[in-house]
Amino acid sequence: MLGRQPLERGVTSFDDDVWIVSYPRSGNTWTRFLIANLVARGETVDWTNIERLVPDIYLNRDPVLRQVPRPRYLKSHEAYRPDYRRVVLIVRDPRDVAVSYFHFLRKSNSLPTDLPIEQFLPRFVEGQTDSYGSWGENVGSWLGARQNTPNFTIVRYEDLLTDAETQLRRVADALSLSASPELIRTAIENSQADRLRKLEDSQRGQHKYLKRSRPEIPFVRAAKADQWQTDLPPATADQIVAAWGDTMRELGYLKERVE
Repeated sequence: MLGRQPLERGVTSFDDDVWIVSYPRSGNTWTRFLIANLVARGETVDWTNIERLVPDIYLNRDPVLRQVPRPRYLKSHEAYRPDYRRVVLIVRDPRDVAVSYFHFLRKSNSLPTDLPIEQFLPRFVEGQTDSYGSWGENVGSWLGARQNTPNFTIVRYEDLLTDAETQLRRVADALSLSASPELIRTAIENSQADRLRKLEDSQRGQHKYLKRSRPEIPFVRAAKADQWQTDLPPATADQIVAAWGDTMRELGYLKERVE
């Protein structure tokens, strides 16, 4: 049928879908909450209904996703896919991604609690932590295929932190969402990290991922930029720059060209 295409992960795509795409731990959850608040029509958005409003394709089966009202807003970590027609790509400094991903995998019981971050980094750089490829492969695939094309919007996590109102307005306009300045501000207020952390504690048993992960490690962490400067040893940060310096520079994460 025209407009329906099977995805590798068993999810049916429609031509009017909006894909919120990122490498893991780049700000996808925050962006999902922001967009959910724009489309929820006054419904309070929290962990109990985020999977209905802006579902994660890895937590919801295709029959459930096909029942979501269209246009659907869907979370994905996939590298470039031609069947993703309308895309919001969230990017983040990979040095901060590494720090956040390290703690996320500990929360998910995928890493030993006492594993030093220095031992995690080689796996991260080589793309061995998941099935999405390395940060450079994943993000680079989208930049190479879709940058400066219609229906493709890049949002830097760091810009969301410094000016969420402007960035959310960009997203709303790109997705043709009718959003008043008041609704934009309300969406931002309702998606503050401290609120999401409190809801995470109180609604842990009502979300598919939260209820099976380690409660003492928060899913929503510091929500800050440049954490790598204190949390990554210099040699470890240098490994990331050596691997992906050109892409980092293209996205504004490096001031000078890395040879």
